[in-house]
Amino acid sequence: MMRPARAFTLSTLVLACTAGVTGCGSSGGPSGPPDLTPFIGTWNVAAAELNITCSDDGAQAIQITQPTTFVMGSADSDLIDTDATCPVLYDVTGRIARALPGQSCSDPQVITKMYLDEDTFTVDATGMATHQASGKLQGFINITLGETVKCTFTEMGIYRRP
Repeated sequence: MMRPARAFTLSTLVLACTAGVTGCGSSGGPSGPPDLTPFIGTWNVAAAELNITCSDDGAQAIQITQPTTFVMGSADSDLIDTDATCPVLYDVTGRIARALPGQSCSDPQVITKMYLDEDTFTVDATGMATHQASGKLQGFINITLGETVKCTFTEMGIYRRP
C-alpha cells in the first residue's frame, strides 16, 4: 500500500479558513487534533456489500462480514483501518473519516488490485456508522474476448459497535 505524504498548500489553508474551520482567523479558539474516540475500536457489520462491475458485462457482489477496526494513525493519517488485506489511512473531520487520496490494496476476494477514489466512514451518536467507498480495479485481459477489461467497484455498509 502506498503511504501518501501529507502536504498542505496555501490554497488549501485559505479554502479551509473560508469554509469556517475552527482555528482560522479570530473566530474560534486554537484548533487541536480531531476527536478520534467515536472511531477507535471495532465496528461489526450490520449489512455491507462490495459490488464490482466490468466492461465485459461481468459483475460480482461480495458480502462483507469481517468487522472493521480503527486504530490511531501516525504522522501520515489520523486513523488506520487495520484490515489485513486492505488497510486504509483516514483523516477525520467531525464525525466523518475520509480516506487519504492515492491508496490501493489487494483483497483476495477481488480479481485485481483496487484503487480507491472515494472512501468515507461516518459515525453517528448512537453507535452506528455508514461506510461508502468507490474506485477502480487494475485492468486485466479477458483471454476469451481478447480485450482489456476495466472494472469499477462500490462498497456500501452499515456498521455498529459491539
